[in-house]
Amino acid sequence: MSSFPSVEIIKPRLSDSSEASNTSSLSNDSVEGENSVSTSSLTRDTDSNVSQNIRVVTRVRPISSKEINEESKECVAVMEESKSIVVTKGNKSFEYDAVFGPKTSQQQVYEQTAGDLIRNNLFKGFNVTVLAYGQTGSGKTHTIFGGNGSSISKELNNDLDGIIPRAVHDVFGYMKQIVCGEERMKVSLSFLEIYNEEARDLLSSEACPPELNIRDSNGEVLVQGLSRHSVVSASEVSALMDCAAEKRSTAATMMNAVSSRSHAICTLYISIAPLPDQPGDEEEVNAKLTLVDLAGSERAKKTGAEGARLKEGININKGLFVLGQVVSALSELGQHTGGSENTSIHVKYRDSKLTRLLQDSLGGKSENVVKISSSRCISNVFANIFSL
Repeated sequence: MSSFPSVEIIKPRLSDSSEASNTSSLSNDSVEGENSVSTSSLTRDTDSNVSQNIRVVTRVRPISSKEINEESKECVAVMEESKSIVVTKGNKSFEYDAVFGPKTSQQQVYEQTAGDLIRNNLFKGFNVTVLAYGQTGSGKTHTIFGGNGSSISKELNNDLDGIIPRAVHDVFGYMKQIVCGEERMKVSLSFLEIYNEEARDLLSSEACPPELNIRDSNGEVLVQGLSRHSVVSASEVSALMDCAAEKRSTAATMMNAVSSRSHAICTLYISIAPLPDQPGDEEEVNAKLTLVDLAGSERAKKTGAEGARLKEGININKGLFVLGQVVSALSELGQHTGGSENTSIHVKYRDSKLTRLLQDSLGGKSENVVKISSSRCISNVFANIFSL
């Protein structure tokens, strides 16, 4: 950090509602008010104890061939040892739990994000959530899925496969490792998108699935009508993901020829029954692995969005902004003696469909990773600062 003596250091995990509010305006230049979110003082919105473990990491992608041809200059320095990113234009430094440079392998990213959480916590009954976040074209999909798109190969490809294929292989690898795993361990999958603040089932048999309703049931968030599909192998998961990917809302923008216009939430529900005739009070283990591919944060001027595309961008940015507020609030809760009931911090899950759906994945008995993707080029500097 000595080469940047005057940088402003920012810790993204800590809540700063005034700065977040100002930064969110970078994502949309033409609309004020429609996507504004209340940042009033904090009081609790849930009765469950919140002792959160939220890990925030970032990955900087290599410069693309398009950027090389345009002779785009670099403005981001990756400081892996100090776990920080320095944006030299504006002299801002952002600190994280881990920082991955352009040469970091897919396996390294997985092991330092979701890998240990899945192997050490998921099978003990902790919900694990992984969120991929960043500007359109910043490399989110590459990190979350890998070089094969949404497909999951029968055998793991260490060079190409991203977080989701590796996580799925870990789940079914565990099934093979435990005693009577195929009989005791049950896995099912759901896949939905949030498009223009409406939740849709991407695995519905209906050609035009209706909007899904969300309600509380015994302290849990229930999505009425969301289909679940039993799976017994990585190949079955891959087939369902391919089906969902075909239905996901996409469109071309000036930033990306195939830009996701919705947030996608894939959930694996895991149930492990105790061994038969096992002495003691062993109980069934139930947990969820939630994998979220977030639509890219956008600036209307950069994407050239107008009409329907502009409306989509507004709703995308609203969900992302509220998610940032929720993650900040949960991080702050974790610093208050395990989130005791007398804290004044409020987690505003209900301000967007995205956070409402993720409420029991992010809160309560859970482990979470927010993975931020960014570019090194000066042409993306404002979007990078917003994302970081």
